[in-house]
Amino acid sequence: MAKNGYSMSNRADVEVITADRSVTVEDCGKILTNSGASGALELSLPAPSVAFKGVNFMMVVRTAQNFKVSTAAADTLVARNDATADSVLSAEIGNEIQVYCDGTNWYANGSTHGGSYTIAT
Repeated sequence: MAKNGYSMSNRADVEVITADRSVTVEDCGKILTNSGASGALELSLPAPSVAFKGVNFMMVVRTAQNFKVSTAAADTLVARNDATADSVLSAEIGNEIQVYCDGTNWYANGSTHGGSYTIAT
C-alpha cells in the first residue's frame, strides 16, 4: 500500500485546517487548505531533524485569510531569497506553498496566481 492508503496512484489526502496546529510526520504528502476559515490560521513546523527528513506537504489558500507556516526553531526555514526565514504567509486565494524538510532545514517554495507572499525573519 502506498502512502496515504492509496495504491498505485498519485492521489493526495486533502485536509481542511480549522485551527492552528503543529505539523506531524503524518502530514507527509497531504494538501492542507484553509477552506472556509473565518480567521488567520498557522501551521507550526517542529525543529528540523532526521525524523522529519523527506516530510513534505502543500498548503493551498482557499479562503482570503492569512494562512501561515512558521518554524519552532528560529532561522530554520529557507524561502525565496531568505536562508534564515521564520515564517511564510499568504491570504491570496489560489496561492500554494510547498513545504519540505531535508533533516537540517525546512524549505518553502510558493507559486502565486497573481498574488504575493510575506516572508518574515
